[in-house]
Amino acid sequence: PVGALQESPTALHRTSVSWLPLPPPFLTLFLPKKEVVKEEDVILEPELEEALANATDAEMCDIAAILGMYTLMSNKQYYDAICSGNITNTEGINSVVQPDKYKPVPDEPPNPTNAEETLAKVRSNDKDLEEVNLNNIQDIPIQTLKEICEAMKTNTHVKQLSLVATRSNDPVAHAVAEMLKENKSLQSLNIESNFITSAGMMEVIKAMKENSTLAELKVDNQRQRLGDSVEMEMAAMLEKCTSITRFGYHFTQQGPRARASIAITRNNELRRLAESGGGGGERERERRNNGVQGRKERDEVGESKGRMRRGKERMRKGRKDEKGKGRRKTGREGKDKKGKGRKGRVGGKDEKWKGRMKKGRKG
Repeated sequence: PVGALQESPTALHRTSVSWLPLPPPFLTLFLPKKEVVKEEDVILEPELEEALANATDAEMCDIAAILGMYTLMSNKQYYDAICSGNITNTEGINSVVQPDKYKPVPDEPPNPTNAEETLAKVRSNDKDLEEVNLNNIQDIPIQTLKEICEAMKTNTHVKQLSLVATRSNDPVAHAVAEMLKENKSLQSLNIESNFITSAGMMEVIKAMKENSTLAELKVDNQRQRLGDSVEMEMAAMLEKCTSITRFGYHFTQQGPRARASIAITRNNELRRLAESGGGGGERERERRNNGVQGRKERDEVGESKGRMRRGKERMRKGRKDEKGKGRRKTGREGKDKKGKGRKGRVGGKDEKWKGRMKKGRKG
């Protein structure tokens, strides 16, 4: 095959496999050159030409910023030229664009609180201990957290308890709920960023109905979504517990969010009236509570009236249907009887004429 290809390079040669055509020769294409369009010279007024010719680099940088040519400068140069009335950039447009240097923000230092020493002070009801901050201490055993909550039942000096990011779970939430039922001095509780589920959170929320001193409660950013039933229970708790003036949770449903917002506004107003003196806070709280209870009673009465009204309408409709059916039935039967009678008379008449015809033929 190689020899045959050398003898006739333009022919098709058969090999042991198939016919192989020779590759076509290379083609050379000639493309015309594009003409370069020359930019026209822009002629400005003599005053502008003189001003631009004598302008410094800093002035040119400010002009570029005013015209919106922000690609010719750094962000800092652009905003300095726009926001400042004076020329602040002395380097000009041809300066090297460098990123702004920001001071690094150091990480927060670790929490130096000793959990065992804090537990001992809480148990001894130390009068100097008013705040227990165990935030971001993730190596605290669950049993230690439960013991701290157990010791808080009888403590009368601690005002703030914070257990943020301590890996607390449902057993700790149960201990917190039991503590809220008995403690009468705690004013702020923060259990955000933990592993509490909807069951544990429901216990905490229900326990709040027996507490009248806590003013701030934060329960947001749990590992799992708490659910609609827990949010509804939160809204009901805020409506009943007038002592809560700050509540930390991001509601996902519009209904509980609106109810909680109204309740928090009402509680803050009650707190303001109570601090103003004169006993107005107590009277307003009693009036508000009676209003909520009265609204619930009115809703129940309205619902019962609605059921009675719907029942009467169904009974009235049933009677009307039965009466109409009877009328239609009686009308049909009377019509049929009347028609049958007429048919009978017509039949008798026919028989009479037949008899006359027979008699006439015989006669």
